[in-house]
Amino acid sequence: MFDISNSVLSNSNQHTIKRSISCRGVGLHSGVVVNLSFSPADPNTGILFVYNKPGYEKEIIKGSYQNVVSTKLSTNLGKEGNVIISTVEHLMSAFHGCGVDNLVVEVDGPEIPIMDGSANAFASLIEYAGIEAQSQKRKVIKINKAIEIKDNDSFIRMEPSNSDDLVINFAIEYKDLLIKKQSYRYSLINDDFKDDICNARTYGFESDVNKLREAGFAKGGSLENAIVVSGNRVLNKGGLRYKDEFVRHKILDLLGDLYLSGYRISANVFAEKSGHSLNNQLVHEIFKQRSCWNFQEESFERPHNWQSNGLAALA
Repeated sequence: MFDISNSVLSNSNQHTIKRSISCRGVGLHSGVVVNLSFSPADPNTGILFVYNKPGYEKEIIKGSYQNVVSTKLSTNLGKEGNVIISTVEHLMSAFHGCGVDNLVVEVDGPEIPIMDGSANAFASLIEYAGIEAQSQKRKVIKINKAIEIKDNDSFIRMEPSNSDDLVINFAIEYKDLLIKKQSYRYSLINDDFKDDICNARTYGFESDVNKLREAGFAKGGSLENAIVVSGNRVLNKGGLRYKDEFVRHKILDLLGDLYLSGYRISANVFAEKSGHSLNNQLVHEIFKQRSCWNFQEESFERPHNWQSNGLAALA
């Protein structure tokens, strides 16, 4: 069951969920079972992560590019060497794709659960909780001059758009026998997040599994939560969900990483072989190059009760 309307994405008002909802699952890299919950938040709050493990002091981390402390294999948030909440990109992608602007995410472990390796479980939770419009308008970053980040043969570039949409053109290339070259174009407002992007799973190569685990990664990885490629075949029962599931998942990741800007973005994006590091660098570059964009909605005030629910210490 999933019925998030594109009208939410095209609506100029901010949105939150109607009621709290929770789930639990294992972390892809940590292997730790984590409880996760979503709660409604006031307008202009953004996405707040709350680390709330019994016996530990509660930590509040704003879902912001400025709080990204690592982008190795995932996007990880933290504050000055204290608590780190890892692998937030699929969750942020679900919020972005479903049009949720304000939310409190509470977690009692070091990593967001991987679920099935896609954003589908999180998007479904949002649907079950319900989405409601709020009184404040969204503030959208409108790109008016190209911004680009490069690293050897990888790059990601934002260009001005004639619409309010975020359109992503993504290309990947591997030397393996299965993926090779794939490309996909996705429109946030006009295409269907659920049908086109939401179900695309994270992936890896069988030849890398032992090395990853020796390095402390992929402790919770399995064929239940990641596509595993071996030579010219997929090891997962049932195969792929899309013939180009790999590049679609890269777009899923990018949607999550871009949403750490704190805003919706109006732009045409062109990316080739980009990953979490370049994605995050691009968001940093956006705010460094203030002359390259403007806000479409200029009325922006913090809500009078923005410190409600005890969340006074925003990161």
